[in-house]
Parts: sequence; C-alpha cells; structure tokens
Amino acid sequence: MEDNLEQMRRQISLLKGRLAQHEIVSDESIERTIGRYIKEYNRTRRQNLIMMAAVTVSAPLCLYNLRIPVWFIFLTISYFFVAICYELLSHDRIDETSFSDSDMVSISAKAAKMIRRNGQWLLFGIPMSAVWLALFAREIIRVNGGVENSAFLLAGAVTGGIIGGIIGLKRYRHSRDNARAIIDEVNRIRSQN
Repeated sequence: MEDNLEQMRRQISLLKGRLAQHEIVSDESIERTIGRYIKEYNRTRRQNLIMMAAVTVSAPLCLYNLRIPVWFIFLTISYFFVAICYELLSHDRIDETSFSDSDMVSISAKAAKMIRRNGQWLLFGIPMSAVWLALFAREIIRVNGGVENSAFLLAGAVTGGIIGGIIGLKRYRHSRDNARAIIDEVNRIRSQN
C-alpha cells in the first residue's frame, strides 16, 4: 500500500513537472485567436466585393467618356459581374462564434476551399485581364487615330494594369495566408485535443 502511494506521488510530481513545461492555452484564448483570423477573412471578402462593385459602376462611365464602343463597355461590365458572382458564390461565410469540434472541421474545410477557389479564379482572371487590356489598347488606338495620339492613355492603362495586378496579387496572398493561418490554428487545436 505504501509502495502504491509513493508511486502515485511520484507520478503526480512528474505530471506537475510536465504541465509546468507546457503552456496551457484557455479555450477563450483559442476562440479569440481563431475569431481574429475569421474576422479578417470575412473583412477581406467584404472589401473585395465593395471594390468590385465600385469598379463595376465607375469603369463604364470612364470608358464611355473615352468614346470606347458600347460592346467593350458591356464586356467590361460582364467581366466584373462574373467576378462579383464568383466572389459571392465561391466563398462560404465562416461564422465567428462557432467553435465546437465539428465547427472546427467545417471552418478548416471552408478555408481550404477558399484557397483552392481563389487559385482557380487566378487561372481565369489573369488571362481575362490580359485580353481586356489588349482589347482596351486596340480600342483606344482606334478611337484616337493612332498610337501617337494614344500614348498617354496607353501608358496610363499599362501603369494601372500593373498597379492593379500588384494590388490584386497582394490581396490574394493576404487572403490565402489568412486562410492558411485559420487551417493551421484549427489543426493545432485539434491535435491538442
């Protein structure tokens, strides 16, 4: 009996030592961490939709003032409409308040799906943007009577395309990294349980 009691004391002492070596994270801290990533994910999505809606409204007006043909204006509106629809349909909203184990799996799956779909959009969006820019250059040259008369507009279009591409890729990477952080955090929590 004394032997069992002494063995239990040693095991408790060993357990206390191991617990002292490991940081114990509260459920509230975990929820705050994942909640922060999820809020950022949802905020980025809202910002993307607002930017696309603003461009969808303003671009046709700018193109019309440049005397660009109506067919090209409709092509531009259609492109942005497809982008908005894709954004709405391809991203599942992640609830910031649900953190049970089954919800963790769902959150991780939604984040992984978002990464995959954003990559798919790039496969469509980058070539489509290049085609749009080429058609825009062609129409600007045609409307203004040659390259000489269109140099500043073409330089502005190329500069805008480059800046827009850089901003788009940065937003893509930010969104992807945020989704990966959600997945990593969920996996870390699930491995501890």
